[in-house]
Amino acid sequence: MTVKLLLGIMRKFTPEGKELVLDLMKQARKSLKGEGMALKDFPLFAQHLGKSGQIEKQLLDKSNSLQSIADDAYKSIKTVGIKRKPGTILNKKTGLQEPIDIDRCSVDMTNLEQNGGYHLSACNIEGETIGLVQLERDPMFFVRKPDKQALHIRYFATNPDYKGVGTEMLRQIINISRQVGYGGRVTLHASTGGIPREFARICKGEINTSCAIKYRKMGFISSESAEITANIDEAIKNGKTGLEKSSKRLEGEMHLPDNVIATYFNIKALA
Repeated sequence: MTVKLLLGIMRKFTPEGKELVLDLMKQARKSLKGEGMALKDFPLFAQHLGKSGQIEKQLLDKSNSLQSIADDAYKSIKTVGIKRKPGTILNKKTGLQEPIDIDRCSVDMTNLEQNGGYHLSACNIEGETIGLVQLERDPMFFVRKPDKQALHIRYFATNPDYKGVGTEMLRQIINISRQVGYGGRVTLHASTGGIPREFARICKGEINTSCAIKYRKMGFISSESAEITANIDEAIKNGKTGLEKSSKRLEGEMHLPDNVIATYFNIKALA
């Protein structure tokens, strides 16, 4: 649950009610092993603990209930529209925009290089994981560019029921790259193939398009040749999925060019 949501809910209670709600949040976090509580679970968790009545007595408006507060908060942050706003994702099933909650944890070289790299996740309004990325230091980028380092995406999975998850996560990935001193540089190896079970579960085991095509649409270009990038652009123009047989190469090492990094953050191109 985001800070904005929590503040909106808290304003509906007396000071004593605010303390009760905060205590409920703490118990939920402990019970769910630090994962926090989704908005839809707020009334159910209070009922499970037998505290619904106690908390609702502290409501400023007696016509409200825990369920109505949760329902109103849910509706208030969903906006109808086709054009997706920055910081939101589009739910393809409902056609509505929703906020996305992405990890904002501090990242350093230690958690990039230990335990198989750093995992960055994204959740929808209900607290369900809809995006997962494994990040690590690119061991080869300094070979090609000895004076620079880059953050490498090893695996990248997004839920196909939402649009914009990858873009919003990439903003944070670029930010992490800057945070660890890599200047926003990001690399990956684009190919269509098997992925770990936890990633396959999020993307529902679906690989409908070539990863190279997916990443090209996000701004990545081939690190090997302009010709490969041109092949990918041609495939996109012709409506190809990337899974068709082709004599032209549509995969390989890719990176974000400086002008694209700048676009994501609306800043001048990095030197």
